[in-house]
Amino acid sequence: MLAIVLAATGIHGLAAYAVSRRTREIGVRMALGAQPIQVVRLVLGKDDVAARLGLGRGVDPRFGSRPSDRQCRLWAQPRDPLVLLSVWGSIALIAFSAAWSPARRATRVDPLVALRYE
Repeated sequence: MLAIVLAATGIHGLAAYAVSRRTREIGVRMALGAQPIQVVRLVLGKDDVAARLGLGRGVDPRFGSRPSDRQCRLWAQPRDPLVLLSVWGSIALIAFSAAWSPARRATRVDPLVALRYE
């Protein structure tokens, strides 16, 4: 559970930082007529790429093949597709829900304030 909370906190922090760094760009997009759903897709798209890279590197499909990993699993076989899919799905859901709040916050950027930002 601690790992899940730590991962969600890290993803949320990175997404919030990315939105704060791109305030001016998001404001220009909103001023030029971008819809809020397009801004959400923009922010979530960047986080989706990071989550996929992390999933690809972090969840090794050979999990359980090392002797130390065999002690960690209770009922799963080393390359059980159900376990791998459930891990991938839960991490993807955590990444999406952690990035959702900064993405929604990005839709509330006032274009005039963003243009005067710097």
